[in-house]
Amino acid sequence: MRYTPKGFALRRPDGRGEWIYDLKDVPRFLYRTPELSDGIERGNSVLVVEGEKDADTAARLGFVTTTNCEGAGKWRYEYNEQLRGADVTLCGDNDDPGRAHVELVGGKLQGIAKRIR
Repeated sequence: MRYTPKGFALRRPDGRGEWIYDLKDVPRFLYRTPELSDGIERGNSVLVVEGEKDADTAARLGFVTTTNCEGAGKWRYEYNEQLRGADVTLCGDNDDPGRAHVELVGGKLQGIAKRIR
């Protein structure tokens, strides 16, 4: 959930019509996974951005794009396999957390992605 001003809460259904406000034991996937998987299979380059709004904007511009849940610095090990063999371009926000995120993701994808820019 997104709150105004900028705030977020992660939740999952409890099976009774209510919400549990954590993602404990919930598998995680990169944003726009179907388009991402198809693009990688076709040999397209993947643009990894910082945030869903940026990913949606890049997709409207014709890029195969994705982002991770929870923002900068929250890259999870399980995301790596989704980018195995991909040509990846990292594009973080122009701030210290964004630059640190690009370094983090680039390091995690070493030996996983075909190419990292």
